[in-house]
Amino acid sequence: MKVEGSFGGLTVPRRTWIAAAFAVATFSCLLYVGTLRNGFVYDDIPQVLKNPWIRDPWSLLRAFTMGSWAYEGTASNYYRPVMHVVYTATYVLFGLSPTGFHAVSIGLNAVVSVLVLGASSSLLAQGSGSDGRRLALAAAAALLFASHPIHAEAVAWIGGIPDLCCALFCLSCFWSYAAASSDRGLSLPYVASLGLFLLATLSKEIALVFPLVLLAYDLAFRRARLGILRGAGRYLGFASVTLLYLLLRWNALGGLAPVRRHPEIVGGDVVLNALPLFAAYLRKLALPLDLSAFYAFQPVTSWGSTAALVSIAVAAGFAIAGLVLCAKGAASAFVAWAMVIVPLLPTLYIPGVGENPFAERYLYLPSVGFVWLLVVAASRLRPPAARMAVAACGALLVAVWTAGVLARVTVWESDLTLWQDAVVKSPEAPIAHYNLGAALLGARRFDPAVKEFETAVRLSPSPLAWTSLGTAYREAGRPGEAVLAFRAALSMDPRLEAAYDGLGLAYIELGQPGAALEPLGVAVGLAPGSAVARHTLAYAYERLGMIGAAIQGYEEALRADPSDAAARQRLARLLRDRGAIIGPDAERRGR
Repeated sequence: MKVEGSFGGLTVPRRTWIAAAFAVATFSCLLYVGTLRNGFVYDDIPQVLKNPWIRDPWSLLRAFTMGSWAYEGTASNYYRPVMHVVYTATYVLFGLSPTGFHAVSIGLNAVVSVLVLGASSSLLAQGSGSDGRRLALAAAAALLFASHPIHAEAVAWIGGIPDLCCALFCLSCFWSYAAASSDRGLSLPYVASLGLFLLATLSKEIALVFPLVLLAYDLAFRRARLGILRGAGRYLGFASVTLLYLLLRWNALGGLAPVRRHPEIVGGDVVLNALPLFAAYLRKLALPLDLSAFYAFQPVTSWGSTAALVSIAVAAGFAIAGLVLCAKGAASAFVAWAMVIVPLLPTLYIPGVGENPFAERYLYLPSVGFVWLLVVAASRLRPPAARMAVAACGALLVAVWTAGVLARVTVWESDLTLWQDAVVKSPEAPIAHYNLGAALLGARRFDPAVKEFETAVRLSPSPLAWTSLGTAYREAGRPGEAVLAFRAALSMDPRLEAAYDGLGLAYIELGQPGAALEPLGVAVGLAPGSAVARHTLAYAYERLGMIGAAIQGYEEALRADPSDAAARQRLARLLRDRGAIIGPDAERRGR
């Protein structure tokens, strides 16, 4: 006996729907199982390994009242409490095992893929054809979504968890909203959609515009049934949730977007550069080739440039396509169109995003709309031969995309593999060279690290880049060049404690410990609680034969950082040597 049930608006055997969901989830997990071998990379280091909030569940209160980077004293435009909740829960379950964190990302992506199946069912249920065929199309959409290579950054990188959570709650909100009756007020699915929308906003900022997708759904499917007053009442709930979020965000950040990035982009240049960015996103959705963790940003400066004219044509064409779909009553296609463009809108405001205006993870949710457009187009086919040909092309596309995902999973294995790939793909991106230099330095490959830092300084000289170059020079046995690099850093930022510390070490390695005292004294003054600066100063005193000052310096370094094993060993050796010179009784008194 077949048990029928309504799932996503489709009346199909329950076993059939469960089998489809299980197949989608399994396929999604198998694609990314290789990430379980990967480590922490990029922002995972500060956000997970060095994040004290996730080690203390009571600190979750701070995540709701402070910015996402406040734990390290850094101001940002990011307010993502859900990220810290997920990180904390993962830490409780798995500790600081990267395997555990990657397993959570795999699981979240699998859930999102199943939600794409359910949301696709709700979207396609409004069309013609049998429920079985519409479920097959929904399953095709879910498989295409799961295999899209553009998702590799969001899934293979632990730092992509906000994108996964945002998509999870947005799609759940859409599914719940679609299930809510249009002629009832506070139905359970409608109230659930409000709660899910709030969770989506607390996951990532782009969710703020998601009600526009729901508006597109109402325009497409409920135009005749929703009066103006009743429709306004339904959106009032989402407006209230938005206001609540904005109040929480303002309280945490001190503004909606207090940190302005890319100060060179002002006024009309914001729109001018948003259009090529939008065109680039559409291109990556359709042709996910040459994927990279970082893309060089070249601002467009003229409306008459080729890049500007092409992007205007692309944006205008996409906008006109949406208007035509709406006017012709192509309901499913219009909602799919909205799902592509709406989540991208916040990412086009360049002054509010991060250092890299273009990021593949921003396409995680918009890709739902893209695969919807593909399956809606396929659903219009009538001749069986055409359907079979399209099905074969779809299977081939899934296979090709799967190969792309598997290749990207290996790239995200470590910082070294990640930034080696990024440098090849984006040779003009200084941050890619800087991060590759840092990875090489960590691997004690000093000469290649020097080369990458030199490139980073050439492309975009900055105090941190000069400081890192000085460190690489020093580690490579080139202290003379290190002195010049550290002085270049200090000429740009006279309060950079790390540069003073590095300069002192370089002087010591040049055999000039006396010259090291001044910069190391400044370093201690700038960072009184720094164990590193006190340790280096004590080492300079030791090289000068000022044993008493060296002992005091090592003791102060150990008070600042009791885990400093090198300082402890040097202090013990100095105390032992002093005891051998002046006698054991004096040694005991000194202690």
